[in-house]
Amino acid sequence: MGRLVKLWKSQETDESVEYRYGPDRDSTGRLVITKHTGIVTLPDPVPGMSPQESWFFYGMLAKAKAEKMCREDDYADEATMAT
Repeated sequence: MGRLVKLWKSQETDESVEYRYGPDRDSTGRLVITKHTGIVTLPDPVPGMSPQESWFFYGMLAKAKAEKMCREDDYADEATMAT
């Protein structure tokens, strides 16, 4: 079974970038990338899912994509990651 996550940039400052992530814009969790350290946090899971389900179905992929964007210093307005 393949998985797909979409990310939408919701705000950006000199210190961090915030993305909404999930299956569609109506059902998203929140992800924050700290630019200077490369630390990616997922403070809010996708609604309607337990934190564990959100992590398995969407968060794990969203974090991998965020880490790649940080390494490349390229914070797109929209991004996707799939297995």
